[in-house]
Amino acid sequence: MQMASPPPTFGGQAEQSGAAMASTVEAPLAEVCEKCDSTFMPDSRFCPQCGAPRKGSAADMAPNRSTSFAEAVAQEVPPGGLLHLQVVVQLGDYWLQAYGVVTLVLQIGKAAKFDYPPGWGWTEFFALVVYFAVLRLHRATGCFANRARSAISTGCFLSLTAVLVLVTGYFGALQVYVLQVEFAMGVFSLSILGSQFLLGIFAGQRYSTRPQHLIILCSCAALAAAALVLTSILDAIAQTLDGGQMQVSLAAGLSLAIFGLLLALLTGCCLVREI
Repeated sequence: MQMASPPPTFGGQAEQSGAAMASTVEAPLAEVCEKCDSTFMPDSRFCPQCGAPRKGSAADMAPNRSTSFAEAVAQEVPPGGLLHLQVVVQLGDYWLQAYGVVTLVLQIGKAAKFDYPPGWGWTEFFALVVYFAVLRLHRATGCFANRARSAISTGCFLSLTAVLVLVTGYFGALQVYVLQVEFAMGVFSLSILGSQFLLGIFAGQRYSTRPQHLIILCSCAALAAAALVLTSILDAIAQTLDGGQMQVSLAAGLSLAIFGLLLALLTGCCLVREI
């Protein structure tokens, strides 16, 4: 007597369909930036559009470990950014901050020793307060410009560079020297600001994608160039100026500094609107 064969089962097909569904579920979805909705590249730590850091990336989740300054800076520069600009901005602003602290200490000592015109000491103290505030914004805009590849942020960086140049030139050239410390540190600080100016122009024209970007960048670069030229001339002829010429020089420098702050505010508003 022939036995009836068991009914066919679909276990093999069920296992295959289940495996296909599992592979579909496990396939990673493309991660999207929360700021600009751009898609991250698989191995990217920063957004290719706005430069925002990728949340949950290996760089963010890794424990703190000792790295060299060059490695730390290189990790902050996204593809397409300028490593030289990042290094000069960070190291240069560390020096400029130290220069400001030394200048503040010397100003306190000179105010106690020399007779200044009424209110002049407080004016210089206020100028140093502005210097430290601008220096903080200067570093932030420079680093953001490089990470986000933003020409507008580079323009703001150049406008703030002009203000720093003018304040540094005043304390380096138009002051009573103590063992020539202010003059030597001032000249070195101006050389750092000049390097940041040149790298900022190169980065800005590289990041420009619209005609408006070039207009903003050229305006800010022209202001920074005027500040560098004026400061260089004053450093060269400061000892030969009389009282009237000194007042004219101070008025010109103050006007450029105010214009630089206003231009930085304008570019900052444009940057906020663009973001």
